[in-house]
Amino acid sequence: MMIMGSFLKFGVELSMIASYGVKLIMSFLQPEAQKTQRMLDDEKKPPSIVWGKTLPPMVFILLVAFVYMPIVPLMEPFALVYFGGWYLVWKHQCLHVYNQEFEGGGLLWNNMFGFIMACLYTAEVGESIRLYP
Repeated sequence: MMIMGSFLKFGVELSMIASYGVKLIMSFLQPEAQKTQRMLDDEKKPPSIVWGKTLPPMVFILLVAFVYMPIVPLMEPFALVYFGGWYLVWKHQCLHVYNQEFEGGGLLWNNMFGFIMACLYTAEVGESIRLYP
């Protein structure tokens, strides 16, 4: 997952080929002359990030990397490339491409950090019980 995420998803996210493809198909299905002014204005708005589809795969890969790094040290360089690349890609996308529709003030991080740490500790305890009965 990390290798494919590192090399394939970076380019797809930066090029935004999926959103351009959808816009192209929709322009063939409904020409500009048939659109209302509200539809035309909505097309000009920059896209916003769908956090519910974007963040969970990253958190899952983070937890898998943390759990398996002690067992398979070869995962460390791949995890470094994956998260370093995603940092650069999402920094660019958030600053220059996507529009933030609302601001939560960072309140989600408190809950998410507790959940990540609970998952990490549970996985490590489960792994140590399995390895040392």
